[in-house]
Amino acid sequence: MQGLPRLRGLVTEQNYMVVLKWTLRALGGLFLLFAFVALGLYVHGQQVVNERLIPQRNLAENLAAGDARRGAHWATVVGCSGCHGAKLGGNTLINSGMLAVLYAPNLTRGNGGVGATFSDADWIRALRFGIAPGGRKLLIMPSRNFAEFSNHDLADTVAFIKSVPPVNNVTPALRVGPLGYLIVGAGQINFDADEIRRDHPTPSSVPAAVSAAYGHYLVRVVGCIGCHGASLSGGQSVGPGGPPAQNLTTAGDLGRWTFAQFRTTLRSGRRPDGTHLASSMPWAEIGQMSDNELQAIYLYLKMIPAMPTGKG
Repeated sequence: MQGLPRLRGLVTEQNYMVVLKWTLRALGGLFLLFAFVALGLYVHGQQVVNERLIPQRNLAENLAAGDARRGAHWATVVGCSGCHGAKLGGNTLINSGMLAVLYAPNLTRGNGGVGATFSDADWIRALRFGIAPGGRKLLIMPSRNFAEFSNHDLADTVAFIKSVPPVNNVTPALRVGPLGYLIVGAGQINFDADEIRRDHPTPSSVPAAVSAAYGHYLVRVVGCIGCHGASLSGGQSVGPGGPPAQNLTTAGDLGRWTFAQFRTTLRSGRRPDGTHLASSMPWAEIGQMSDNELQAIYLYLKMIPAMPTGKG
């Protein structure tokens, strides 16, 4: 009987070793599975980022007749300087070895600037389709908005960019890190270049007018849909951990605003109730539209059917 506790202890120790052995095997299997999945996402991310794209439509639009003065207005309201810097000489977007080294390029004709080498077809390819001259995707480029520009307005915008004084600034080459490839491979980042039809049609010209039709055009080119959704009913978060986009249909607060309140909100960044617009809302750029342009947008938003937030 004296040996029974010792036997029990031996059995317990043996059971412990068996459990430990199988636990280690299970953990090893999970690690191998995780490594296999991570490798698959990494490789898929590389394929997505490095895929070369070619627009199918003719890129021989006439950009020579653009009005640089009007183009300066477009560049302001769509926020070119927000990414490319105040003088369009290039700017840091991401500088993380694990994630990516990504700079908005120097758009001028100075040393290191794409303006010294870009043809009209290159400008159209980049702005309308989010594709670099060699077919590489532009990773952070709101081309879904610029794809909606009329030929006339795009020509004005390019004319302005070409008129900007040269800035000498050679930006580092693009480099995507392992975490960046994993995030892309997991489908957490979508590139505009993948979502624009290669034969995307564009109007030759859209006459400016204080009308809902022109307001609809402006809403598309300044990118409201990108945050507020195709129906403009909002609801989804703007960026990781960001606030939900507001409902811009008549079911939201805007449905009760007068035009004067709408204009003041976009010019000041403060709603009629005194609260501030989210920092993700580019009100400072959109607020520099003319009264006629803002009124056109207001008329368009007022005619959108009421939609529950986040629906449609």
